[in-house]
Amino acid sequence: MTGHANVLEIFNHGRREQFAGVRVTDGVLKRSGRMRVIRDQKEIFDGAITSMRHLKENVRELVNNFEGGVMVDGFHEYEEGDQLEGYEVQLTRR
Repeated sequence: MTGHANVLEIFNHGRREQFAGVRVTDGVLKRSGRMRVIRDQKEIFDGAITSMRHLKENVRELVNNFEGGVMVDGFHEYEEGDQLEGYEVQLTRR
């Protein structure tokens, strides 16, 4: 687990895509990582982060107490109050 964030607002981007306006509550959210969307203590989606922005600029990460926009591949149904968990997958050789 690399970090957590709360969805504060939803921004439409195009016809079907949405950015989640978030505030990072702890840790770091990394553009290269993956994201779990949690609603009512249940994981409702898990996917790759496709875009991350801060003040309309593309960024590689959002750190604790920063606000920004996050788009997750294939998920377009954010609600205010959703929790996001960022994590990275690590591959190990056998």
